[in-house]
Amino acid sequence: ELLAPAMDLAKSGVVLNTFQSIDLGLLEVIFRIDPNVKDIFFNDDERKTEGDLLHFPLFEDFLHFLKDEGEHGFYKGEIGRVISKDSEERGGYLRRPDFENYKAIWRKPLNIPWHNQELYLPNGPSLGGAIMALILGYLDIYDGDWVKTINQVKTRYEHPFQISKRLETLHPELDFHLEGKDTSTKGTSHFNVVDKWGNAVSFTTSIGEGSGYFIPGTNMQMNNMMGESFLLPDGFHSWKENVRLNSMMTPTMVLDGQNRFQYAGGSGGAGRIPFMIAQVLKALFDEDLSLEEATAKARIHVQENVLHFEKGAQPDTSGFENLKEWDYESLFFGGVHSIFKGKDGRLEAQGDSRRYGVAEVF
Repeated sequence: ELLAPAMDLAKSGVVLNTFQSIDLGLLEVIFRIDPNVKDIFFNDDERKTEGDLLHFPLFEDFLHFLKDEGEHGFYKGEIGRVISKDSEERGGYLRRPDFENYKAIWRKPLNIPWHNQELYLPNGPSLGGAIMALILGYLDIYDGDWVKTINQVKTRYEHPFQISKRLETLHPELDFHLEGKDTSTKGTSHFNVVDKWGNAVSFTTSIGEGSGYFIPGTNMQMNNMMGESFLLPDGFHSWKENVRLNSMMTPTMVLDGQNRFQYAGGSGGAGRIPFMIAQVLKALFDEDLSLEEATAKARIHVQENVLHFEKGAQPDTSGFENLKEWDYESLFFGGVHSIFKGKDGRLEAQGDSRRYGVAEVF
């Protein structure tokens, strides 16, 4: 049932929307790598644009394969064999045992008491949950000063190991799983679903920027998670074999004191993800804004000693020589898509217009 809509769309095609068209423009050089998918993304040699049809003729069969063969067919069957063979022949690192021995690991989320609520964040190998915990901790220390908080977290915790050690100090009760002291995202999507019984899902997924390698016969692109400098503090190509890559994905959930749903949200935006979600949470729970107001509120970030802020924000700029005020909505500041249950018990849903998000309450 879950695969059926995607299988239908693979067969009939999908219309390229505004945000996808922007992404395809940003990543055009990657989508030109594999000649086997040229007709999907290009008309002759011209990149497809908003309103054009994308048709994936082989993807429906690939989903059929997954439906029938499951993970065994992918990791231990034909797909794993094809990818590892291509990798070995083309100078890559993936080998057949990497697929055959792979196991997904389920971990308990980080559970942090926060302002009379229970905050649930992803455990390692995501660094996003740990960084969010640090952000909220320093916000209290600095009386809500976002510039000091962001700058402190960005400058003092440049290495994942530093993040892990500080989190142990702030929250010794948490069992945070950092994947090694030497650690190794862009095409990131987030959605939330809450049903009428209060069951909730907060889900972030990412293909990074994409690798340009499409599994032969599937129209399925492999990911590339090595383009985010924050995750590679020792420099690009410093990743270690047989260590799970860290990520910044930060699906977030908040429950009230009676363990009832209050908030689900998340964002794309690579290293900025936890900083953007935290600003929405602060506006919702400490400033009593509506979800629409909290999502639209002007955001702040510090990156490479530049203080970035959206028009309408009034940050303390002292100590910064380099300032950049954004006078338009930019995906630089993430796309925090959320569902919120207000004090009156009504559900609100909001897709962030910075990344063309959509939302609906049925």
